[in-house]
Amino acid sequence: MGYPCGAADFVDNFSTKLSKHHQVSLITSNTNSIKKDTVEVKIFNGKWNFFKIREIAEWIKRENFDVVDIQYESFMYANSGLILLLPLMLPKKIKKILTLHSETLPKLSQKFWRLIQYTLFQEVIFYSENFMKKALVSFSVMKPKFHLSPFPSNITQLEETPLKKILRQSFKGHDPSLIYLSYFGHLSSNRGVEDILKAMKEINSEKLRLILIGQFTPETNAYHRELNLLVKNMELEKVVTFTERLDEKEVSAILQISDLGILPFEEGASFKNGSLAAYVSHQVPVITSKSSTTEKALLENKGIKFYDHKSPQDMNGLLSGIVKDPSQLESMKDQIKELNENYSWENYIKNRMNLYESAR
Repeated sequence: MGYPCGAADFVDNFSTKLSKHHQVSLITSNTNSIKKDTVEVKIFNGKWNFFKIREIAEWIKRENFDVVDIQYESFMYANSGLILLLPLMLPKKIKKILTLHSETLPKLSQKFWRLIQYTLFQEVIFYSENFMKKALVSFSVMKPKFHLSPFPSNITQLEETPLKKILRQSFKGHDPSLIYLSYFGHLSSNRGVEDILKAMKEINSEKLRLILIGQFTPETNAYHRELNLLVKNMELEKVVTFTERLDEKEVSAILQISDLGILPFEEGASFKNGSLAAYVSHQVPVITSKSSTTEKALLENKGIKFYDHKSPQDMNGLLSGIVKDPSQLESMKDQIKELNENYSWENYIKNRMNLYESAR
């Protein structure tokens, strides 16, 4: 990726952890946000058109790889998905794996696009249970090659974090009598950020503080300017704080001092939400939305309080209940720990290696 983002963070985390067990090469078009520690990075600059994909295939064959695992294959990320031609250019002895991070597709011929995705690869990995179920409806014969693997957190809980610095810059100090809320994710118009602000205004509790962890750039982003104005009009300036883009240590620091995460997903929470994974990995209770796509393992966990994604105002009632009885946060914190195994990088790498090693 040519800019700092969660996709680049994931690939960096994944390749670095995998390199402890296997020799790994990372193929990319840009290294602006890729760390080059124990992983060889091979750069194929520019957009990946047909000729670029053929060049990549020739390099893979020359280097005699055992496995090719394509990440970020979708129409959204990979120049209209031409990377999906790669398996056709590789010999049978190389195992081809497709990891589906996104459900984004071109508007036309979606079923044909899926057929290409699922047919050309020996294994297909989904992060969302609902996504995999939809695949099984139309392509049930391919069930043996389909696998579910929840999205691990890009944000590792770190032992040493610059808490004092973060507290000064964000929460303006730390008061144990207050309840610190945080939101971690993109600050875009389809994320329900306004719903959090409305809840803060309606509850109007002196006990609440909110920090929105994202890349807040009102000087260049019109929506961010709208959020700024909304905070001002609601008179929330003293209790709401936005952040610029933070590194992993700084995000971990804020999560560690958060009493509660607020994630008002408009589509409902699921295993594919990296921000939810970050809260789980830090054992921070969460209020979030649910829908028909939300996995049973999430719905049954008492460390997460759900409201219907079609009724965002119900968030207010859940948050008001916690303001009235903050002691429930302790039991929620204990309960959300039970989801750690679902999001474990250790398990994720172990499962991935099983797929890789079966190629030998």
